[in-house]
Amino acid sequence: MIESLQEGRIYFDEALQILIETDFRAGQCLAYWGMGLWEALLGQYGAALEDLENGLSIATEIGHRQWMAGNLSALGMVYCNLLEGEKGRQYSEQALSLSKGVGSRYWTKMAAGTLANACLLLGDPARGLAFLEEELDDQTSMHTVGNRYCWSRRAELALAQHEPALALEIVDQIIASIPGMSAESVNTSLWRLRGEILLEMGRTDEAEELLNTAILHARTIGEENIIWRLHASLGRLYRKTNCDA
Repeated sequence: MIESLQEGRIYFDEALQILIETDFRAGQCLAYWGMGLWEALLGQYGAALEDLENGLSIATEIGHRQWMAGNLSALGMVYCNLLEGEKGRQYSEQALSLSKGVGSRYWTKMAAGTLANACLLLGDPARGLAFLEEELDDQTSMHTVGNRYCWSRRAELALAQHEPALALEIVDQIIASIPGMSAESVNTSLWRLRGEILLEMGRTDEAEELLNTAILHARTIGEENIIWRLHASLGRLYRKTNCDA
């Protein structure tokens, strides 16, 4: 069992070396994609961008449109994590077009969700909602990774549009839908989002506990990319409680 994200990174290195030695180029696209996302979780953004660009370059060279979409989508996600909404939008729009062209529902969902995130960063939540509405309706389940990703972005938009009750309802349903979740489980990104929602609703004690739990979990597994965001959320919470005191 992988105990930390840093430990898991070693397996990607080994896999890529085998794929290079066997000249399996489509597999290299997959490995670079996985490595890039893994490095982003570790907060190693320079390495993440380099590996995703490598994956995109190989996929483009061999004409593998699905892995072009995958690496483009991941690049969009990483740039959004870096708060570079315009670059996130550009990569995600390319990914969405390719995904629809090859009929990949998974990559279409991931690209649409990242586009919604980019639009939120760019101050245009209404446009972000329009992208999500092409992929979601009231009957859309939360039983796939792509659907949960889009629903998470929908909750973020609801919070940004001052609809915390709707955002909380969505997040709680997402958490309930994740296979293997238990009372001891922690999903740092959802814990952060739920904490932000509870803060908006004035439930500061619950929000503080949730955010601190997420910080401890992120430090334990090495999920460095989200720790500063969690501290920023706590900072907003403490500022709010001091102002309300």
